[in-house]
Amino acid sequence: MGFRGDMEEALPDLYEEIGEDAIFEPIEGDPIPCMVDIRRNTLYQPAGMETQVWELGTTIEVLLSVIGRAPKQGETFTIGSVVYKVKAILENDGMTAKMAVT
Repeated sequence: MGFRGDMEEALPDLYEEIGEDAIFEPIEGDPIPCMVDIRRNTLYQPAGMETQVWELGTTIEVLLSVIGRAPKQGETFTIGSVVYKVKAILENDGMTAKMAVT
């Protein structure tokens, strides 16, 4: 099967263990229940040029196999009573997507 296949098989169980219940709300279509890995107070490294300015933010990582595609800017995840809006995709390895949210 290979490493990637092993990871794809193991990720749903991992998210069940470490994840939090969420609802992904695409701009078009029905809401999708999912598990996410949310990280608060993440230190964002500035992009582009050398600078000393860093910022703290929140990231959400989700399984692409559950929501069907990478989230788009402006779509939301609701965790409990808090709604997080997708600001930018930070990583997408084809299995998960990590995004900066506000």
